[in-house]
Amino acid sequence: MINNVLLLVKGSEESFKAAKVAIEIARPLAARIIALNIIAPNVIKVMVKHLHKTESEAYVELSEDGWKYLYAIEEMAKDQDVKILLEQEEGNLEKTVLDFAKKYEVDMVVVGRETKKRTALQPPHKLLSMVLDYLSCPVLIV
Repeated sequence: MINNVLLLVKGSEESFKAAKVAIEIARPLAARIIALNIIAPNVIKVMVKHLHKTESEAYVELSEDGWKYLYAIEEMAKDQDVKILLEQEEGNLEKTVLDFAKKYEVDMVVVGRETKKRTALQPPHKLLSMVLDYLSCPVLIV
């Protein structure tokens, strides 16, 4: 039985695709979605170095962008009468995903597949390398 779905949200269109799938899964099961945006310290460092921003400017920019996507996804879920919890956390991707999976006893993780060419600000999706070793629930890559 699926009660809690962890949806990883990035500032990208792939997050909306993943959210639609998470909502389709959660709705008939009356499951809850935990939408999580992670602000990675390494991305802040890259923004400071290459975009000449201060750490606080970079953090605020990433935080505001993350909340923009989280709120949009919240509206999508509410329109379908799906329970959703929004979370934003600063930290290492792998550790944060594992911590939230444990904290909320998630039964499934949903993440959008990266389809765009990566830039220095978009590191490769590390989740794939750690999922099989550490998560005990299914991971759906949309």
